[in-house]
Amino acid sequence: MRRSLRARLVAYFLLLSTVTVGLVGTIVYVRATGDLTASVYSRLDAVAALKADALTRWIDEQSRAVVFVGVMPGVGDDTRVFLDPGTDSVTRAAAEARIRSVLATVVAQMADAEEILVLDLNGVIRISTLPEHEGKSVADQDFFITGQSHTTVQNPYTSQLTGRPTITVASPLFDANGGGQRVAVVAADLSMQRVDRFIVDRTGLGGTGRAYLVGLDGRLVQGTTASGASQLVSSFAASQLMARQSGEALYLDGAGTPVIGVYRWLANRNAGLVTEMTQDEAFNAARALFLTIGLVGLGSATLLAAGIWIVARRVTRPILSLAATAARVQAGDLEATSGIRAEDEVGALAAAFDEMTAELRENVATLERRVDERTTEIRRQKQYFEALVEVSPVAIVTMDRDERVSGWNPAATAMFGYEADAAIGHRIQDLVVRSEQQRDQSRDLVAEALEHGRAHQIGQRMRRDGSLLDVEIVIVPLVVDEEHLGFYAIYHDITELQAARRDADAANQAKSAFLAAMSHEIRTPMNAVIGMSGLLLDTPLDEEQRDYAETVNTSGEALLTIINDILDFSKIEAGRFELDLHPMDIAATLEGALDVMGAVATKKGIELAYAPDPALPPVAIGDSGRIRQIVLNLLSNALKFTDRGEVVCEVRGTPLDGATAETGRWLLEIDVVDSGIGIAPDRIGRLFQSFTQADSSIARKYGGTGLGLAISRRLAELMDGTITAESSGVPGEGSTFRLTAYVSASPRAVGLGAEDAIASGADLHAKRALIIDDNATNLRILAAQLGRLGMSVITTSSAIEGRDLALE
Repeated sequence: MRRSLRARLVAYFLLLSTVTVGLVGTIVYVRATGDLTASVYSRLDAVAALKADALTRWIDEQSRAVVFVGVMPGVGDDTRVFLDPGTDSVTRAAAEARIRSVLATVVAQMADAEEILVLDLNGVIRISTLPEHEGKSVADQDFFITGQSHTTVQNPYTSQLTGRPTITVASPLFDANGGGQRVAVVAADLSMQRVDRFIVDRTGLGGTGRAYLVGLDGRLVQGTTASGASQLVSSFAASQLMARQSGEALYLDGAGTPVIGVYRWLANRNAGLVTEMTQDEAFNAARALFLTIGLVGLGSATLLAAGIWIVARRVTRPILSLAATAARVQAGDLEATSGIRAEDEVGALAAAFDEMTAELRENVATLERRVDERTTEIRRQKQYFEALVEVSPVAIVTMDRDERVSGWNPAATAMFGYEADAAIGHRIQDLVVRSEQQRDQSRDLVAEALEHGRAHQIGQRMRRDGSLLDVEIVIVPLVVDEEHLGFYAIYHDITELQAARRDADAANQAKSAFLAAMSHEIRTPMNAVIGMSGLLLDTPLDEEQRDYAETVNTSGEALLTIINDILDFSKIEAGRFELDLHPMDIAATLEGALDVMGAVATKKGIELAYAPDPALPPVAIGDSGRIRQIVLNLLSNALKFTDRGEVVCEVRGTPLDGATAETGRWLLEIDVVDSGIGIAPDRIGRLFQSFTQADSSIARKYGGTGLGLAISRRLAELMDGTITAESSGVPGEGSTFRLTAYVSASPRAVGLGAEDAIASGADLHAKRALIIDDNATNLRILAAQLGRLGMSVITTSSAIEGRDLALE
């Protein structure tokens, strides 16, 4: 220790830093890891409890649905008639048709049932919503054996009919007119994909968490596998569930990933539920704490190093003397010696330094020779890289700081037509830039390269003969030892690529124009379908006829909405969409949209509220029809995805640049806030993409084309605004959609149009109406509708004849 400076410094530093950091870090890290583990177990157990409860409630609901089928009026009697071998064929066929109609209706309305069966008392499937299963026997299945006496649920098992996992609910079927005798068993195979919907949901499980069901055989219980064969789960949790055990543990999952998990045996379901997440995610906070401890240790080490530095000053004076000698040698005094005589490392270093100086004197000549050799090698490398530039297939140009050409390869000559001698020394703009716009683009490109170290641009440049070519340009500044010496530019001819892109754009425009024309042509007969079915509903009809007519009318209106969306979308895509700007009453426009959706809200038991801004201008210039269309779309979506609570439409107006209620430009903001199912934050970006929805499973449940929000945003953008969405993704907290648009305040009053007069209940009795339309069906519909209002109607398909009639 007395003879080693290094040993003294290292020993003091390691002793102090190791004791301090090791003691504090060990205590804090162990305590934090234990608390975090308990917290994660509690969280996973809560998620598992929620999913188990959801599974039980869902199966109870499906059991009630099956029981409901059994008690529906006439089902038991029709089944008895159908199964009675003494029934004549006509009566049996009628009974069978009624039963199949009931089962088809129930399956259509009961989205969670894959198949509904009617089995005779021998266990043979007599009627099924999947006819290929009729005639097969399931007499050995638990659901049939128990279901003959009371309602039963056969927990997850592999169906012998489909070979896929399923849950079956069965209940005895009794007749009424036969004295309440048991005549058959009705059963429903439930969709395991519905089980996957709430079991696999990762809410509350973080980014890597998952939940799944495991059977007694150690295989996954799910309905989303293509082949129907379930995957074998190899993990500690699965082995415990196979032994009907519940608990929590740290273990490796089937892929060998360390996880923390909670497993619960569900005795009433004859399966186990596992919730788990990776240990990396679970203990990330503890690792962050460990990093903090490390930083604290680093700080402590820094303080200790400062103390060591103070101590070292006393023992480094010989080193400073040695450094002074080294400076003399560096200045060229190769005869200098240290003069230090000591027994420790500094003395050994000084002796070695003196020996090195002696060797240095001997090697000066050798070093000079090596410098000459290195210079020759550098010259060869320079020639090599110049050769690479010469044979490059792309144009390469080097320039000085003033953008004067200093290098011009053969590819540049082939592209622009200038020989190297004619190009070198000239500014690049004078050679290949023609218009002032191109000069501005060139200056912007150079500025970007200086700011970011690299610039990229696609534009046009000029050949020597004056013709233009499309080029892709990459330019970088040449910097040596932090000094800017010039620029290095690469030009790539993309003329053919640009031509191909223009052809593709033209084809896309033609497609959009064709789609717009076809949508328009389809809409005309659809108006006839809706109009005629509406007129038919106003005539005396029996109950079945009215049901058919209402179905036609409702389906026609739904299809017309889709066609209108396609027409709007295609017009926007083709660049043929224009706004109809006119004076409008903003409040009346929004109230009209709310009135339309009021019936839907009332039917669902949802409160529909309206919060207008009293500062809004009473009259504004804008496209009231498109604003109303956007608001209707937002309200319709909000009501569609909200089962309880409220939907609120909030309106705000902000004057811009001194605008008043009668003049100037205003920012219009309309918020539609709901308390529905919400949207996952990572899926909000997909809402406004054409033909897409945030979640395919939601699309299957609620329907829709995926065009509404995309069209609404494009319409908002035509008004210099946009549509945004916000949601926490938590069901019940809902979503907020915000429309922003710009309108101009106007002192003009809003007039009452013909359609407004009809909608407001104006007295049109005995009024005259002239209808001009080249479509005979449209003439019939409009004439019938106006005739029922008590008007005298004249129709014609000729515009000239219509003009003459109007002048009479």
